[in-house]
Amino acid sequence: MIKLKSHCELYKYKIQDIPEERRRKSPKIPLSKAVLRVLANQFLGTWPFLFGLFYIMAKMGFAPTVAIPTWWMALLQLAALILIEDILFFAAHHTMHRKYFFKKFHRVHHEYRESIAIATHYVHFVEHIVGNLIPVFTGVLLLQPHPFVVLFWVMMVVINALHTHSGYALPFMAYSVHHDWHHYHVNGSFSAIGLMDQLFGTDKAFNKLKKEHKQLTNKELKN
Repeated sequence: MIKLKSHCELYKYKIQDIPEERRRKSPKIPLSKAVLRVLANQFLGTWPFLFGLFYIMAKMGFAPTVAIPTWWMALLQLAALILIEDILFFAAHHTMHRKYFFKKFHRVHHEYRESIAIATHYVHFVEHIVGNLIPVFTGVLLLQPHPFVVLFWVMMVVINALHTHSGYALPFMAYSVHHDWHHYHVNGSFSAIGLMDQLFGTDKAFNKLKKEHKQLTNKELKN
């Protein structure tokens, strides 16, 4: 994977440089198919899940009218939400790459070898619940933060997920090369933010390539 050489301001941030011949031979996924699956996941999965979550939280005593937390408490809650999500997403994602689960569920998501933003929720319905919603909202259920914190948290998750699936590595946002590598090779870099990958060493292949690329770039600059 290399950066495309282009005069287009946006295209210079494109991650994969796929030859036109290979691009023509790659299986085409109709955009309508992707849109229909994503909409089905949202209306049949996300909305019922959120209503159920709110019902459970209300039974546990959560009230939306709780006092707005201090800025440092909000940051602590966000940090905890990030950690919980990374642990659960890594566990679910790594499991989905087991032979049985990949064939049964996760292969749908990997129909996109060169990822685009809509591929974020282009997943099997079961994976949408287990791999997307549960990791994101488990922390919300456990911590029951203020609605403003929840709103900011969901906004962070959605923007990061869209960017990491966009196929672009924009400098002012979360770096998406790790997940693009995952889609290209269908292995490694299972974490949402990289923390669990570093802990369990599942990003070694990517880090090796990154190091070699950096050395090659430095060598070319010196010459």
